[in-house]
Formats: sequence, structure tokens, C-alpha cells
Amino acid sequence: MSALVREREHTEAEWVDEFLADLGRREQVISDVQGALARNPENVANFRRQPDLWIDAFCHGLDFEAQPVPREFHVSLWPWQGRYVRHLAGIESYNASTPFTLVDGRQRYIELKARGVGATWTNIWFACWALWAMAPAQILLMSDVETKAIDLLSRVDYVVRHLPPSLGLEYQKGGDSKLSKVFTNGSEIHSLSGNPERIRSYHPYLTLIDEVAQLQADPTAAILGLSGIVVLLSTAQGYGNPFERIWTDAADNGGKRYGFVPIFLSWREIPHLTSRPLGDPRLQKQEYPNDATEAFLTSGRPYFDLNACEELRQRHVREPIETRDNGQLRIFERPEAGQVYILAADVAEGKQAEEAGGDPEDEHGGPDYSYCVARKWDRPGEEVASWHGRLPEIPFAHVLFALWKEYPGIIVPERNNSGAVVAIRLQELYPSCVYYDPSDGRPGWITTAESRATMLQALYETITHRELVARDVAFWNEMRRFRVQDTGKAEAGPGDHDDRVIAWAISQYLRQFPALRPTLTMIPGGGAQPQSLPPQGPPVAAWEKHLYNRYGGTR
Repeated sequence: MSALVREREHTEAEWVDEFLADLGRREQVISDVQGALARNPENVANFRRQPDLWIDAFCHGLDFEAQPVPREFHVSLWPWQGRYVRHLAGIESYNASTPFTLVDGRQRYIELKARGVGATWTNIWFACWALWAMAPAQILLMSDVETKAIDLLSRVDYVVRHLPPSLGLEYQKGGDSKLSKVFTNGSEIHSLSGNPERIRSYHPYLTLIDEVAQLQADPTAAILGLSGIVVLLSTAQGYGNPFERIWTDAADNGGKRYGFVPIFLSWREIPHLTSRPLGDPRLQKQEYPNDATEAFLTSGRPYFDLNACEELRQRHVREPIETRDNGQLRIFERPEAGQVYILAADVAEGKQAEEAGGDPEDEHGGPDYSYCVARKWDRPGEEVASWHGRLPEIPFAHVLFALWKEYPGIIVPERNNSGAVVAIRLQELYPSCVYYDPSDGRPGWITTAESRATMLQALYETITHRELVARDVAFWNEMRRFRVQDTGKAEAGPGDHDDRVIAWAISQYLRQFPALRPTLTMIPGGGAQPQSLPPQGPPVAAWEKHLYNRYGGTR
């Protein structure tokens, strides 16, 4: 071996020794300072009130982005992290638009995070502070699978084992396991996975559920019963999951349904980043989104072009000029003389509340809805009115007939299952008001696997070309959640509905055929004189028994 090589190796070895010695000296200094801070009574009082000071003074973490092994570091909170933990402790608001609480005095937060922003660690550090400062405190962690639940608690263990002994946060004998930690000061922390219903047996000071969008079961019912601070944390995983629904309610509806405060943690909160890291554009937007909309648009498996949907939503959505039937009927434009309309309807399948589950007032779950959209037949086919609610088939048929008298043209009810009852009733009310399937001459649209794919494709192309004019924001919300499922079928996910999507797809497909366009001569009085319509068939009561016996359905 040459002398030069030996000299270089000796120099490198000396450098390593010096580095380790210097690192040891710095760790000892930090330990001495921490010990002095922890023993000072005045400091102890401040630390119990201010988690940011405690975390900066005592906490460590691991940088899992470092290669080839995670890098240990002593915490120095970033600006957003300091504001956030002070907010959780009730010291000051995170920002001007983030209230401490919305309902019942409970602190509930839903956090949409960018990659590398340190949100999970920040909540872990706050949890460790609470175990010490709020003793005896119960902390609850949760993730979708056990390996992730173990990882969450291992982070807590890492922080605790690096605290100065003088703080006194020590495990009880036998109180240290993979999924539970019990401390001598009476505090305890547990990490769960799987079914969120397990949460109900706890009464924690803080509940942290990580990667909520990946949970297999909907945690909504369980978490709404919790007291204390509740934090839901996740990256975006597309539309149509519980995390997205709670986020949308918090961000767009003021948290009126679930009571959560939204906090969006952008990549701009990472101090050393001045621009998004380079890479695949779609993945870049998903992992380092500029805003919440971008995060959801670029994740998941949506059927429709969500960027196009967002453009059309912003361009065309408006408030109705009138509502009726307790808000179920929404009018966006008055009828125009000489205009022809198409009224497409998706009829509820007839599930009862005990079959479908969920809150009957909540569109995300519960019994199915019936829906009708009224559109102008001629391009661009603007939405002029819509009805959305729950009614038995016969009354719903009369709702459609009344709407047709205002917006004359043709009614196209989907006749699958109990929809046949609606179609037959419309035929009895007035034969020319309803669409007849050319394949069998019966009233109503029949959806098969083939026709479903064709009508959805028609809607897809219209959206892609930015030609759809839908006024109701609820339609666009459904479009976001209409996804390609693991089975390969495009439909709404569990707990969601797609009645609006189906009705719009039917109307869009049929509007492609000029020969189907109804003429006003088919409509008595051109639709202008409702009183000129013929009698509305036999009384409803006389027909109900016959129709239910023949076609089934629900009362």
C-alpha cells in the first residue's frame, strides 16, 4: 500500500474520531442545558403552559427522508409548527382564519399535508408534551394497519427516551409495549389500527388519526363522539373517501356537518424549499400541492377529468333564483317560450334506512335519492332546474310530471328496478311526456352494461371539451367522487351517491340524436297552458297497489 493511501486513510480515520468526539461534546452540552432547564421551577411552569418552548428545549426526531439511514436531529420548530402547537394548547390562533373550535367547545382539526412538511412529527411532539404537562392524560393514536400504528408509537418512544431524566416522564414497570405506553405520572398512550369503532371505549385528551384517507372503514361516527382534541391527518387520496368528505365540509361548508376546522399544510411551510421539487408533474402536484383543490384533483382514480370539472364548476355554478319543496326543487332559469327541454331522472333503488345505514339527512350514506335534471335540449344544454330528494315512486312521478308542465319536452326516467313504476305512471298521466325505449317500445330508459358505458362516455367527452353547463354545485361534488373502483367499474364509492351523474349521462347521450328532439306540437298548448292537459289518469291510490304488485318497489 502506498504511503499516500496510508496517509489519506489515517486522515479520514482521524476526521471521523474528531467528528464523533465533537458530536459527543455537543450532546453533553445539550443534555446539561436540558437538565438545568428541567430543574428550574420557573421554567417548569412555563413549559407546562407553552408546548413550543418544551418541544424546542427537549425533543428529538428522525428525518426519514435522509439516506441511507434516518438522520437524528434536535428539534427547532419551523414557524408553522410553533404556531400550530400553541394553537392546540389554546394559547393563540394558528392564523386569522383558523378558529379554536366550531361546535360544542370541542377542538376538531382536519389537516391536509404536503410531503415532508413534518405534520406527523409535530403532532407526536405535542402528544409527548401533553403526556408530561397534562398528566394524567390519555392519548390515542390510530392508523389504517398495525405496522403503521406501531410506527406511530415508536416515534413517541424515541422522543421519550431522549428526554432528560429530570423531567420524570418514565414508563411504569411493565407499561412499555408495542401498542401501549403507561407512565409513572398516570399518563398513557395507545396506538390502534383497523376498525375505528374501537375508539369509542377511550376518553382521550388528544386523538390523532394518521393517513385517514387510507382507512378501510369510515371513522366519522366514532370520532364525532369523542371529547378532547381530535386531529385527522392525511395526504390527499382523491375524492370519495371519508377524509375528503370531512375536508370538503370543513373548507367549503364551514364545518356545519362534522364540526372540523381545516388546516392546509403546503410545501411552502418547509423553510428550505423555494420551489416544488422536480419530478413527474402529476406526482409533484399530488405530493407538493399548492392548494387543497390541486391535492385532490391529482390523486385517486377519478373517472372524469377533474381539472376540466373544476374549470366548469368555477365557470358555471350559480345560486338558484328560486327553491321549492323545502329546497328539493332548485330553479336556475325560468321557462322560455318555444324552448324544448329534456328531463332525465334517476330513480332511487328503494333501500330503506335500516338497509343502507347512515344519517337520512346526509347525502353521504343512508337510503338512495331520486334525482331529476331539467336541461335545454339545444346546445349547450344548460341546466335550468333540478329536483333531489327521497319520495316513493308514484309521488316522484307526479313531481316529474309537474316539472314537465313548466319545462315542456320529454321526460326520461331510468326504468331499472323500481324506476319502471315511475315510467308506467308517467305513461298513464300523459303518453307523449315520456321517452320510449326503441328496443322494446316500453316507457323509460333501460341501463345495461353496454348503454351505461356509452352514456358515461358521452358525458366524459362533453366535460373534456369543456362544453357542459351545470349550475348546481352538488352535481360537481358528485363528479369528483365518481371513480374507477378496484373492480374496474366506474361508480360512486361506498357511502357516496351517483344519481346526479347517471341522470346527466342519460340526458347527454340522448341529446346527440336530433330525431329524438320533441316538438312543441307533441305537447298540449305548447306547454304554455297547463290547464289544457288531459285528465291525469286514474287516481294515484287506485294505481298504487297494481303498480307495486306488478313492478315491485317501496312504499
